[in-house]
Amino acid sequence: MKRLALFLILFPIFIFAKEYTLNELIGIGLNKNDDIRIAKMNYANSISDYKMSIYDFLPSMQVSGSQSESKTGSATSISLGISKSLSFNEPTYFNFRRSKIDKKIAKYQFDSSKKNVIYNIVLKFIAVEESKNNL
Repeated sequence: MKRLALFLILFPIFIFAKEYTLNELIGIGLNKNDDIRIAKMNYANSISDYKMSIYDFLPSMQVSGSQSESKTGSATSISLGISKSLSFNEPTYFNFRRSKIDKKIAKYQFDSSKKNVIYNIVLKFIAVEESKNNL
């Protein structure tokens, strides 16, 4: 009696269940996993921080201009100033080094998250295949 009830409950599941290949399951897992999404966003943020730290090395530029008129004529002056100080103990250099390391760490965490998800999917797929063979 219990087997009949179990069969009646599970029969519709087996009829309407879709079979997935391992590659399809891996693709679904990589697209739907929240840890991978977070790691991907962290990696994108670290790339942005790295680019900003490179831009900090660019010199600053000041442009100013003035024009004056008097009874004798008009005078126009324009000045342009470019400056950049660079030393190895200034925050710009250390920010660049930190952002470079953070970018490498974020890339490693992103790759590691993907590998962990794939590994877990493969393990579960193998377990399902083994249980199907045991039936």
